[in-house]
Amino acid sequence: MVTSLYIMLLGHLINRAFYYLKQKWESRALPSPESHPASQGVLPMYPG
Repeated sequence: MVTSLYIMLLGHLINRAFYYLKQKWESRALPSPESHPASQGVLPMYPG
């Protein structure tokens, strides 16, 4: 029971950190996100 709680907390922290890094990476690497409204969020690692 304690192990599942730790796993849930760790997954939550990883999810928060990944979301924060994705937001920072997208705001830095995509200067014009309005040019790709359909592909935004589908392929976040696609540079162009």
